[in-house]
Amino acid sequence: RFGFKADARRPLRHGFDMSSGLEMVLRHDLGDGFDGTGVEVGGTLGYHLPRAGLNARLSGRALVSHADEAEDWGVRADLDWAARSDGRGLILALKPQWGEARSAARALWDNGIAGRVAADNRPAARYGITLKYGLSFTDERTLLTLFARGDGRAASRDMRWGADYQFGGDFAAGYEAGIRPGIDRRGYVRYRWRF
Repeated sequence: RFGFKADARRPLRHGFDMSSGLEMVLRHDLGDGFDGTGVEVGGTLGYHLPRAGLNARLSGRALVSHADEAEDWGVRADLDWAARSDGRGLILALKPQWGEARSAARALWDNGIAGRVAADNRPAARYGITLKYGLSFTDERTLLTLFARGDGRAASRDMRWGADYQFGGDFAAGYEAGIRPGIDRRGYVRYRWRF
C-alpha cells in the first residue's frame, strides 16, 4: 500500500467545528481474495460541538479502479456523545455501517485480504452501539471505565462487556468478555512509554 491522507478542521458559528479529510491509496493485492493493482479513494466530513460533548462524522471509501474488476466500498456514520470531556460519566456511541468503511491499509493490518472478502464478497449492512461509564476514585489520572458493546449484521450478533482501568494515563489493565457460546473473553495490560 502507498498513499496519502490530508485532514483539516475549522471553527464555525455557535461553538461548532467542522472537520474534513481526504485519502487516496495505491494498492497491490496478492493471494486469496483480490488480485491486482487498484486505486482507492476515501473521505470524511464531521461536525463537532465540544461544549456539549457531541461529535457526528460521515466517512466513505471506494475502490475506483482495479485490475481484477473487484467491488470494494463502504460508508459509515459515527455519532458520539460524552457527558464530560475527561472520560468520566456516561458515553454513548452509535456506528451504523454499509460495506467495508475502513481504509484498505487499516483493514489489511487487522484481518488480511482473506478476511475482507470472506463474507460472500457482498457489502453488508451492520451496526455498532457502545455504552460506557467512567468513574474516578482518586484523581483525574486514574479512571475506571465500565462498558457494554454490541455489533451486528443480518446473519450474526455479538455482545461484549468489560472494564478498563487506567493508572496515571500511561498504564492500563482490563477485562473483556463476549455473550455467545464458547470461550470468548480476554484480559489485557498495556503501557505507553513516552520519550
